[in-house]
Amino acid sequence: KESNRWKHGLHTAIEVKEEVEVQDDFDGMAVISLKNYFRLYNKVAGMSGTIMPVEDELKEIYNLHCASLPTHKPLIRKDEPLRVFKTSQHKDDAIIQAIIENSRTGRPSLVGSISVKRSEQLCEKLDELGIVYNKLDAKTIKDEANTIAKAGIGNTITVSTSVAGRGTDIKPSQDAISAGGLMVIGTDLFESTRIDRQLKGRSGRQGDPGTSVFFASLEDQILKNLIQEDVEALDKLSLQCSEIEISTNEVRAYFNKAQQNREAYLKSCRKETARKDDIIAPQ
Repeated sequence: KESNRWKHGLHTAIEVKEEVEVQDDFDGMAVISLKNYFRLYNKVAGMSGTIMPVEDELKEIYNLHCASLPTHKPLIRKDEPLRVFKTSQHKDDAIIQAIIENSRTGRPSLVGSISVKRSEQLCEKLDELGIVYNKLDAKTIKDEANTIAKAGIGNTITVSTSVAGRGTDIKPSQDAISAGGLMVIGTDLFESTRIDRQLKGRSGRQGDPGTSVFFASLEDQILKNLIQEDVEALDKLSLQCSEIEISTNEVRAYFNKAQQNREAYLKSCRKETARKDDIIAPQ
């Protein structure tokens, strides 16, 4: 961001190296954790469609209680089970096939990826096949409203990162509703199930029909959060199956465990930061 600069002369050194205009150096006089920053307010409140999984953490750190409100209309979106493949290549082939099938039936697709790099990889594959799509990521955020407005029309294909339509409903057109509504396709599992749920929640809003499906492979980064014993057990399961797709509940359980391990690690980091902050702040 333009307002952010590295400290201790590092940013200035980069500016000299890259032969751009050198600006005055800046060193922060103090730092504050997000926890204590929010505590400066007399009242803290908020709303989120995915807040309940972190209910305990909000109570523990901010003494905030969470309440669940019923939806205006019943949720009829269908969340399909995780589809798992042996290799990332086979996974991407299946994703492309799902996109093509949606387009053939006149159904819009919202393809959510974990990073800009990942979305660009998929876009390259779509370009090779001559498939027309819209792109939404941190580089194209200024066109977000226009892209999201089109995302629910007919057989539109939208490739996005997790920024997909924040705070905006993707309204499916009548022909899209007839075809089954918007299908959300997750190219990978995110580090947090909350982000998975946020992506799924782009479909089936306001009682509209819709579907979500996530894809994974044995080469995915998320599996690095498994202990060696679990990795070996998962490999053994994959060897027992001769098929390219190994979407069994037993295999899915290891992906769920990998996500849970990562979430537990990130939570422990937040708690440790808060603990240190409580020690330092009074000084």
